Amino acid sequence: MKRRPKSLLITLLLLPFMAWAAFSFVRSQSTPSEAELLVNFRQNRTAFNQLASMARADDLIWVTQNRGLTSKKVDKNEYKDLEIPKSRLVQYQTLMRRTRINLITYSSNRKICRFSAINGGALDTSWSIGYAWAKNPAIPMTIVPSAYYHTGQMRETTVYSPIEKDWYFFNLR
Repeated sequence: MKRRPKSLLITLLLLPFMAWAAFSFVRSQSTPSEAELLVNFRQNRTAFNQLASMARADDLIWVTQNRGLTSKKVDKNEYKDLEIPKSRLVQYQTLMRRTRINLITYSSNRKICRFSAINGGALDTSWSIGYAWAKNPAIPMTIVPSAYYHTGQMRETTVYSPIEKDWYFFNLR
C-alpha cells in the first residue's frame, strides 16, 4: 500500500513537466521560425506581390481559408460579403496555400496589407505574425529590429521589421 501513494506523487509531480514537453514539441513542429518565414517569402515573392496587388484591386477587408474561403468588405460601417467571382476566390486560395498564409487583411485607408502566417489566442488575447506590404502607409509604423521576437508592450499593438523594399514582417497583439 505504501507504494501507491509514492507512485501517485511521482506521477503528479511529473505531469506538469510532461504537459510542457508535449506542448513545446507540438509548437516547435507547427510554428515556423523567422528564418523559415523569410525563406518562404523569398521563394514565393512573386505570389506575395500578386496577392498584395489583388487585395488592393479588390479593396478587401479580409480573405481567410479557415472554414472555406470568405471575403468581406465594409460598406456603410457594416461587414458584407464581397461579391468576387468564384474564379478569383480560387486564385486567392491557390496563392494563399502556396505562400502558407491563412488570412489576408487590407486597410485601404492605412494602405497596409497583412498576410498572417501564424495566429493564436482567443478574443482579447489573439495574436498574429506574418508579412505586411506597405507602400507609403497612411499611418506611422512602429519599426523594431525583429517583429517575430518582439516582446515589448504588446497590448493592441502592431510592430513591423523590414524584409525588403515595401515588405515587412509584422507582429500584431
